[in-house]
Amino acid sequence: MDAKPCEAKARSFVNGYMTSFFDLPVGSIFRILSLTSPQDVCRVSTVSSAFQFAADSDCVWKGFLPSDHEEILSRASCAISFSSMK
Repeated sequence: MDAKPCEAKARSFVNGYMTSFFDLPVGSIFRILSLTSPQDVCRVSTVSSAFQFAADSDCVWKGFLPSDHEEILSRASCAISFSSMK
């Protein structure tokens, strides 16, 4: 068996084909992570480069911000500019 133990647990067979969590579309992985917590996203980012890529996405972090975050920031006494949603 050439798969690492953790990877082997994530694999399954669908219609006779071996699949893994990482066979999901990237958007689906972003959505799954956005349904967890910021702490969970940080933890999972250490598991693999694929999770690190997903955890770095603003698509994931935007879900943790209040829907009116832009309006909240506009009320700040000095201009606030961020390059990322993290």
